[in-house]
Order: sequence, then C-alpha cells, then structure tokens
Amino acid sequence: MTQFRYTLEKYKGLKSRFVCPQCEQKNIFTRYIDIETGQYLNNDVGRCNREENCGYHYKPNEYFKENNISKPETTIKRIEKRPEPQASFIPLSETNNNYKSNHLYTFLINQFDKQRVNEVMKLYNIGSSNKWHKSTVFYQFDKYKKCRTGKIMQYNPNTGKRIKEPYNRISWIHTTYKAFNLKQCLFGEHLINYFDNTPIGIVESEKTALIMAIEQPEFIWLATGGLSNLSKAKLTGLGFRKIVLFPDSGCALKWKEKVKENAKIVVSEEFEKHPKGTDLADIILNRTS
Repeated sequence: MTQFRYTLEKYKGLKSRFVCPQCEQKNIFTRYIDIETGQYLNNDVGRCNREENCGYHYKPNEYFKENNISKPETTIKRIEKRPEPQASFIPLSETNNNYKSNHLYTFLINQFDKQRVNEVMKLYNIGSSNKWHKSTVFYQFDKYKKCRTGKIMQYNPNTGKRIKEPYNRISWIHTTYKAFNLKQCLFGEHLINYFDNTPIGIVESEKTALIMAIEQPEFIWLATGGLSNLSKAKLTGLGFRKIVLFPDSGCALKWKEKVKENAKIVVSEEFEKHPKGTDLADIILNRTS
C-alpha cells in the first residue's frame, strides 16, 4: 500500500474542520497535513466538504506551483498491507427508536399519511437526540443488524429543512467512544435482508430515503449520506439485485464514474434538467405542498 506525504486530515471532531476560504461556511473545510511533521501545509490548502455548492479544492502541488515554492521531497512509503481492523459497533442498549421526539417526524406527519410515516420511521430505526433541541438520529445498521454509528442532525419542523447554523449541526454517536474503529455502511442497509429480490434505490440524503420509502415502497431506499460517500465496498455488500442510483441534479457524472465498471447498476439522470442540488424529495414535497 502506498502512502503519500500530504493527505487530508482525518475527521477528529469539529476541531479538525475549519472555515472554507471560498464559501466561508464554518466547520466544513478539511486541510492537508504533512504526515512527516503533522503540521498543516497552509491554511488555504484543503477541500470544502460542500462539493456541489462550493467545490473548493486547493491541492498541495497547486500551492507549490502557484507560489513558486520548490516542492519538498515527497516521501512515498510502501508499507506492508495488513488485515484491516474489525469495525466497532454501538451497543444496541445505547440506541433508541424514540422517533416521535424529533422535529423531522413532526414535519413528515404534516406532509404524509401518519400511519405510513410511523411504519417507515420504525423500519429505519430512527431515533431522537437532545444534542440539539429535538434533533434526529439516523442510525446506520448494517445487513447483520449491527449499529455502525448514528448521524445526528436537526430539522425545522415547519419546512423540513436542515438547520445548519451554528457549526453546521452534524454530529455522530461514535465520537463519544474511545478507540472506535468507524466503518460506515449505507443508511438503511439492514433492510436488504427483509425484502428479498426487491430493487434498491440509492439517494444521497437520509431524509430523502425516508420520504421515498413512504411514497414508493416498491424500492428499498438507501442513502449514502453525501455525494462522496458512495463506494464500491458499500455497493458490494448489497448482492446482485437491481440497483438504481438517484444522485442530486448536477452529480450524475460523478456517480457514473464511481460505478462505471458495474454494468448492472443504473444511474438515473432524470434530475439533470432541474436546478442544481434538486433531489427526489424536493420533487415529492413540491407535489404535496
């Protein structure tokens, strides 16, 4: 395995995320560090996590070239490939399915049939948290029904929009554990063992997966949790059934590139005619409003 000298800093909580130099959003900018010194290369050298809305990515080689700096000798270490450590899990006793205590549930029951909303929230093991007032927990249960982590976000109960200020308002259950080896899975992955041969629809947003499960139960709806979170490893665990990817508008090419070697996976481009960032949930909610 090859390891290069400069790498994007691994997530260590909000202290490892900064203000983006371009879009000026807080806690979404990842800087490059020198693996030999552990120091940041430069405050502006890094990548914004808002890949579609901002897209800022200033790489080390660009920084050296534009500032006429002799590039330090790049250390390329070839290290022996070792077996990957096993994933850590959240004890089931420390999860909750108290989905009625969060603002996303309040929004959904005002938009859709309440009984169907309850069924879907139970199906996806949605929880609630007091991290922020009545915030939602999207637990990631894998196909073996083991909890990999839980993503905490807060929503406006009237609009269903995510509340991002202050500090972007995303947190994770696993950050409260020491020596936790995080290996994420797709949100909703546990459902593939409940519905044999049912086709799978994959979207970016967990909220969108819930809305589509309410409206179109002929698919098993899974979510990546972000544009860059789609990977071969996560798709491999889904078996050989039909899989359709539904990226947000403006993102189809990126997801096509990731699955180009798998002819059985279809990437929908039906949203490319819509404004950038439009997803399936936006279409459904516009119909219900």
